[in-house]
Amino acid sequence: MRTTAGKRLFYLFFAAILVVATAPDSFGQKQKKFKAGNKVALYDSVTAFGQSDIFTFPNINKTRLYADAAKLKQLQQAEKNNNEQEMYTLLREYVKNFGVDALAAGPAL
Repeated sequence: MRTTAGKRLFYLFFAAILVVATAPDSFGQKQKKFKAGNKVALYDSVTAFGQSDIFTFPNINKTRLYADAAKLKQLQQAEKNNNEQEMYTLLREYVKNFGVDALAAGPAL
């Protein structure tokens, strides 16, 4: 009698394992469906600024050090007035005139 009950228990346990193993996603995580991908826009600042004149230094091989007191005074006046747009434009024009030594020295660290 024990062998029949043991076999019956074994078959029930085996059947339960088969049901759980072959059940479609009812006991596990559901699979996510992927949507069709669109194009991803990449903003590349080097490409964008490379097309502008921000990296143009006309005096690079002509002037070693560049300093203009009048333009520095204009920069200081724009800074004092908190006029950031004018200050940016003046600073950009001032830095554009730098020579080799000014660019090589860089900021003091």
